[in-house]
Amino acid sequence: MRILGIDPGLQKCGWGIIESEGHALKFIACGHIATNVGDDMARRLAEIHEGILKIIKTYEPDSAAIEETFVNRNPASALKLGQARGGGHGCARAMRPERF
Repeated sequence: MRILGIDPGLQKCGWGIIESEGHALKFIACGHIATNVGDDMARRLAEIHEGILKIIKTYEPDSAAIEETFVNRNPASALKLGQARGGGHGCARAMRPERF
């Protein structure tokens, strides 16, 4: 099973691909999607969306995991992170709705 892991962020959205076979895990690839702080929110979310779609098309994961927001003291930052997380969920679901 190939798994896509996403660490959502508006400035840098991290991602990694691993393969699981039985109890063994194998590293496949990792990276991040960087957005321009000066761009408006819609453009930044679109860049994250497009980047995740490209990763899904390239590596064809069977499943995805998106990191939860643990602690965030700034409500505005928490909202922005939530929007980035939502983009990740939407991409994964749109590409392979039966698996995500």
